[in-house]
Amino acid sequence: MNLPLVSRTFRRRTADGVERDDETGPGDLSLLADVRAFDRVSDRGVLRFTVLGGLKLPSGDSGRLAEEAAEPHHEGHAAAGHHPALAHVVGEQVASGVHGHDLALGSGSVDGIVGASLFWSWRRAFVTASGQYAVRTEGDFDYRYANDLTWVAGPGVFAVLAHDWTVTVQGLVSGETKGKDEIDGRTLDDTGITSLFAGPGFGLTWGTSLHAELAADLPVVRNNTAVQVVPDYRLRGAVTWRF
Repeated sequence: MNLPLVSRTFRRRTADGVERDDETGPGDLSLLADVRAFDRVSDRGVLRFTVLGGLKLPSGDSGRLAEEAAEPHHEGHAAAGHHPALAHVVGEQVASGVHGHDLALGSGSVDGIVGASLFWSWRRAFVTASGQYAVRTEGDFDYRYANDLTWVAGPGVFAVLAHDWTVTVQGLVSGETKGKDEIDGRTLDDTGITSLFAGPGFGLTWGTSLHAELAADLPVVRNNTAVQVVPDYRLRGAVTWRF
């Protein structure tokens, strides 16, 4: 069970000036089950393959999606004066890539999630790979987020491999492919993206209970479909305690 706490602080230009605000609260709840499909351990290495699947449930606030229903949307391409990310104010063009679909804490939809992960090690070297595919359905305000594929993979090495603790250093490549969202059957141009990131990753384990990781992602490829919010870089971290 995964219930994220989301905090988004933003600033955007509007017809009335610059808006500064934030959206904070619980996101959508995910219920996932994973099965270790293959596991082989030898004196020199480990090979492990795991599959997962589950549902994402509509627990987060989807109220910001109402902004999308109030905007004019065109399929295919949009003229500058009618593009969801563009507006004209007294002859001056006001552009913003921050929209309701970027700010909503939840989707109001029940979505399916499937994925898999792989771990292979040989002496001090190892490789990890994981991927996840989300199958979206229509949620609140007749809005449907597009299906989304995310993945991360890369080789690494155990810099410290002691009986009680380990330290790993890894080179990671990650990516995302997402189509265009829809509202009331109409396609939104400013929602599709294909991105590729690369960067270092570090891991720490202590005994059998504690696992921590930190990774930095720098953009290599960013193909977005219109005026959109895209990251300059990403920092990812996690701490896991098993009991």
